[in-house]
Amino acid sequence: MKSIPFKSMSTPLVSIILPTFHRPDATKKAIESVISQTYGNWELIVVDDGSKDTTWSALLSAYPGWKSKLTSFGKNTKSIQLHQTTHRGVSSARNFGVERSGGEWICFLDSDDLWLPEKLSKQINYHKDHPEIRISQTNEIWIKNGNKVKPLDKHRKREGDIFRESLELCLITPSSVILNKELWKETGGFDERLLTCEDYDLWIRITVENELVGLLEEELMIRHGGHTDQLSGKYNAMERFRLYSQLKLWNSTLEENINKPGSHSEKKDLLKTSILNRIQVLEAGRKKRNKEIGFLHHFKDDLERESKSPGDLMHVLLNESDWN
Repeated sequence: MKSIPFKSMSTPLVSIILPTFHRPDATKKAIESVISQTYGNWELIVVDDGSKDTTWSALLSAYPGWKSKLTSFGKNTKSIQLHQTTHRGVSSARNFGVERSGGEWICFLDSDDLWLPEKLSKQINYHKDHPEIRISQTNEIWIKNGNKVKPLDKHRKREGDIFRESLELCLITPSSVILNKELWKETGGFDERLLTCEDYDLWIRITVENELVGLLEEELMIRHGGHTDQLSGKYNAMERFRLYSQLKLWNSTLEENINKPGSHSEKKDLLKTSILNRIQVLEAGRKKRNKEIGFLHHFKDDLERESKSPGDLMHVLLNESDWN
């Protein structure tokens, strides 16, 4: 486990990556929640992922007003960058933003979420007190279809070594996260091949390496759900994306020869069990729709033989036409 000492600055620069697509009004509110932060040393990198509506023009017209609200604190700064890219999805937009960031710490903020004013201050202070922790998240307020809802217990935020729990559910919310830039570099960022579940994919790659996840129990962000444009409701058979992530991780464990005594061996067993369970779920669903399942059997055979799953078969999991 690596310990991250804070550099000479008592308030390290935090890079905030905010991707957006066709959400002009929500994005402006998200940006305002960043400007309202009590923490004084951040850069906000807004990435419009090729919107065809009024999002980009709305951001440009609002920019002078936001810029006038930014306050300098000596060596500490607040800044906003606006970028527009071709439409390649949220993973590409986030990676694009991180590539242009200069902060020691990285945060993500989805365009339909909001931060409470002390979110950054409290997370930075948490990491000062826990230098062994390189990634943390906060609790959150859930708003669904305009109403506050209580998350189910299975969605309860956890801390520490959460690989086992993270295999089954995505238990880390991107908008609540702060992580050290070195950890980001080690992990390799978001997989741009994934149309959704890209956050699940990143978290299991981080937690498999015995990386401890910190948790601030306080609700420091507002998470909105129930939108018709949310990725979680856009694609069929969502479990296939998680299976793809797990098979990718399985292949990497074979490449790195992680099958050895200790926690990695245990995590490999956990991964294998979770993969088999997820295959079973997808197999049952495809049988009901009279869909071909032979490639899923191939994945099971690969697991039993301790061999890698071939990329061409794994690609079927990402091909939307095969799941309609």
